[in-house]
Amino acid sequence: MSKVNEELKKSGVFNVKYYYKNKPLIGNIFTVCALLSEDNKILARGISIRSVLDAHNKKTARRISRNRALSAFFKQKNSDPICYDEIETVPSIKRSFKFKSEEDKEKLINDARNIGLNVSCSTDNKMWFYLPYSYPMNITKNYFDWKSEFNPTATEDEKKIFRIEE
Repeated sequence: MSKVNEELKKSGVFNVKYYYKNKPLIGNIFTVCALLSEDNKILARGISIRSVLDAHNKKTARRISRNRALSAFFKQKNSDPICYDEIETVPSIKRSFKFKSEEDKEKLINDARNIGLNVSCSTDNKMWFYLPYSYPMNITKNYFDWKSEFNPTATEDEKKIFRIEE
């Protein structure tokens, strides 16, 4: 939860909440900031999508998602559609993990396969895979259409997280 200033309270925002989507081997995919009314209705939502080239930075992700939520709320419109088709030609990023035991190796391989990645293992106890640059966008697109959304419909995850009753 984050502080709500007086200007937001006067505008009807009583709560600012954040949540994250993580995937095994990759970590943070996206960060969401939701502006909530007194009766727990989502007034606006902002999404920050992590690049596979960057290390996750919680403070930066929250700032970006909050700014997008505030933009949607005060402009009262959606903006920044989540488009990933344009970047499909960007090469994949090579990632590697070192494992200590056969058990670790099997867990890493299962985690990678569960998220649709092809894995290779070397004789020096390393596993590597290629992560498509568009992977975070593709995952995010399964949940949202906009990075900045006014008066959105709550997702199933948000209904649970924010205890929203239908």
